[in-house]
Amino acid sequence: MDRTHHPELAQLPNDSISEDEYENLKAKELEAQEAKTTANTEAEKAKNST
Repeated sequence: MDRTHHPELAQLPNDSISEDEYENLKAKELEAQEAKTTANTEAEKAKNST
């Protein structure tokens, strides 16, 4: 089996975020998606009730 030798260890870029920050952003994204879905549902209801 051919194996590649990496002379230097991989490093995170300077603009990386922590796991906690990632989880916080993921939660905010979920909230925003739910708000969008609710708004779209309400818009469809309003459009169909006219």
